[in-house]
Amino acid sequence: METLKITVDDQQTKELVVRMLHTIKGVNIKEDKRTTSPSPSVALKELSGIWAGRDVTLAGLRDKAWRRGSVA
Repeated sequence: METLKITVDDQQTKELVVRMLHTIKGVNIKEDKRTTSPSPSVALKELSGIWAGRDVTLAGLRDKAWRRGSVA
C-alpha cells in the first residue's frame, strides 16, 4: 500500500478532490481531522461587523481600561 498526502488551499477544492478520489477503485481516503487556523486577513474579515452599532472610540476604550484598573 502506498500513501499520498495532498494539501489544498480551501474547503471547496478539498471536497472536489475527495469526491474525485472516491470514484477510483482501490483508493481509500482517510481525512485528517486537524484544522489549520485561518490566515490573519481571513480571521479579520470574519470579525467585521461585530462592533456595528456600538460607540467604540479610543478615548472610550482608555476610559474603561483605567476605570477597571482603579481601586474604588
